[in-house]
Amino acid sequence: MTIGEKIKAAREAAHLTQTDLGRICGTTKQTIYKYETGTITNIPLDRLELIAQAVHVSAAELMGWENRNSDAPLVNGDSDLTSYLELLRTRPEMRALLDTAVGATKEEVEENVRFIEALRHAKKAD
Repeated sequence: MTIGEKIKAAREAAHLTQTDLGRICGTTKQTIYKYETGTITNIPLDRLELIAQAVHVSAAELMGWENRNSDAPLVNGDSDLTSYLELLRTRPEMRALLDTAVGATKEEVEENVRFIEALRHAKKAD
């Protein structure tokens, strides 16, 4: 399921129209439509967070990062590296990024790269 399909499903489950969601998120019905249909795939992080709040899910869930096998070991062998990665995994945002590597499809990896690039771009803008 694409991020757009997840947004649409969550929006419908929250009983919101595209117009409602656009108004809540400070954008238009047309932009929400473009997110849902995949016309726009590089959704700004702040907008993604607003959408997630409005539809009562996490941004990580919309990105497809939640409910991944978070108990799977990240690496085998190097105990120092494993310890460090497990420590990082305790931070929700880092756990989401690290867990994407476990069994991810090419599409999921590409989606995650776009998300990371959006984060880097947002940080540079600050």
